[in-house]
Amino acid sequence: MRISIFLFLFIAISNFGYSQQATGDARIDSVYDKREKWNYFELENRTVGEVISHKLAEFACGKISTASITIVKLQNNDTIRVISICNTVIFKENEYINLLPESIPLIKPTLPSANCKYDNILDAIIKNTTYARVVKQ
Repeated sequence: MRISIFLFLFIAISNFGYSQQATGDARIDSVYDKREKWNYFELENRTVGEVISHKLAEFACGKISTASITIVKLQNNDTIRVISICNTVIFKENEYINLLPESIPLIKPTLPSANCKYDNILDAIIKNTTYARVVKQ
């Protein structure tokens, strides 16, 4: 009985301590949690843009669909978020890329971790979001 109580208290205290850890900015942790508020649209044509930032999918597609996220400045100076499913290609900042239209999937893919310091403020500001295949120019 004593061991059960001790084990329960240990787990409870451990979980409480872990839940209090923060990255220093609550907006960072909640960016991807609020992706339902992003303004999703479908590209109509192939588009050229410049990479502002790129976050690679954390693992390759398999039984779970994953995606990379790229913040792109278009030729008309609009800035959008591009979700690219099963993308394992690395893009560098200021690199020009082609965006090939893809439809919005029925099942949302797993996105890269939002707990990293990946341009989180910029990413929180960008609402216009599309699915596209991102390829080097």
